[in-house]
Amino acid sequence: MPVFISDKMDPGRLNRRRFLFFSGILLLTGLATWLMADLLWRDGLTGIELTLLVLFVILFAHIAAGFCTAVVGFYVIHRGGDNCRITRTLPAGELPSLASTAVVMPVFNEDVSRVFEGLRVIFRSVQETKKLEHFDFFILSDSNQPNQWIKEEVAWVELCKQVGGLGKIFYRKRRQTINKKAGNVADFLRRWGRRYRYAVVLDADSIMTGRALVQLVAMMERNLHVGIIQTAPRIVNGESLYARIQSFANRLYSPLFLAG
Repeated sequence: MPVFISDKMDPGRLNRRRFLFFSGILLLTGLATWLMADLLWRDGLTGIELTLLVLFVILFAHIAAGFCTAVVGFYVIHRGGDNCRITRTLPAGELPSLASTAVVMPVFNEDVSRVFEGLRVIFRSVQETKKLEHFDFFILSDSNQPNQWIKEEVAWVELCKQVGGLGKIFYRKRRQTINKKAGNVADFLRRWGRRYRYAVVLDADSIMTGRALVQLVAMMERNLHVGIIQTAPRIVNGESLYARIQSFANRLYSPLFLAG
């Protein structure tokens, strides 16, 4: 679920949070720097040792920030969560009315079967929420191989036939592929963005549940002062050793960092 924190909280409380968080980082970094400096300057500081000390301060401050974030997250989780989470702005039960939303997926020479199977899963999941009329889906292709274009277009037609997605699922191949993925999304927004109030931008290998998409749009509708909601992705069905290790770490301690 999204971990965005609403900015409707008391300013004084927000300032106290900031003060405690950054004070903890400064305290830990200052203590570690004092110990490191005491070790280095016993025989006088050389240029190399001074450079080492500066790098130590920068790197240790980064570690201290991570540690303080995890400590805060541990505290938040064990006190029942943060009452300023934006998810708490949704009323219990019925969701508010939704607005038109574009689900955008830029692709560049991707595995065609993987991309369109993921989109099929997302489309079906949104159908099950009974809110499909609020969503349109776009495959924005920057692929530069003619055979790839043909595969993508064939897969798009087949997908529309399978799920009844004509008029809901669109495919677009740019003529000029400039500025890579960011340029692809920007060009879409310039040409068709006025038709939609919100956009959800996915990677080519992303999957989202229909319930999550509906809740994201509902939270935007309930919080008109909010410009963007972002959540942390999770690795699903990773095959390599590195992916499995990352997936394990993600599920083991990422809740602490997200809450922090």
